[in-house]
Amino acid sequence: MLKIVFSRLVTGFFVVFVVVSITFFLLRNLPGGPFDSDKKLPPQIKLNIEKKYNLDKPLWTQYLLYLKNMSMADFGPSYKYVDRSVNDIIEETLPVSIKLGVTSLFISLITGCMLGILSAVRKGKLTDFSSFLFSTALISVPTFVTGAFFIYIFSIKLGWLPAGLWGNIKHYILPSVTLSVGSAAGSAAADYQGP
Repeated sequence: MLKIVFSRLVTGFFVVFVVVSITFFLLRNLPGGPFDSDKKLPPQIKLNIEKKYNLDKPLWTQYLLYLKNMSMADFGPSYKYVDRSVNDIIEETLPVSIKLGVTSLFISLITGCMLGILSAVRKGKLTDFSSFLFSTALISVPTFVTGAFFIYIFSIKLGWLPAGLWGNIKHYILPSVTLSVGSAAGSAAADYQGP
């Protein structure tokens, strides 16, 4: 058991390292940069900004600094938000992401299990086949389409739920259900045994 856990950890670490490295080099080689805009910056100001963010150093030095900072969970300053670090932004938004993730997981487990039980009880009948078809269709639809559809129906047309922001329990419903639809449908479709 320990050997399997260790093997998974090593594999996971390697995958993260490869993804981080590919992302770093892709972003450095794509055209444009974080400080490019319609209004051209004076050369001295651009040089000072690049120095502040270590963008004036050779690529491999930037890469090693990037890996060092990542290993210490220091994601550096935000290029977009002035006087804020990426860690501050993560600290502020992570609790909401965790709540949303746990809620959608809970909804998808309950819904997937209920659809699976329904298919098992009504095996080979029209209900079973309809559940399978509906689940397969839902798996095929991207989350951003499902989310937009839910907003249109429940926020714009019916006015039952808020379309955005974050506050009370009403704000949880649309995003949680949207995130849970695909995995619930996947669980239900996986249980289908055929006629």
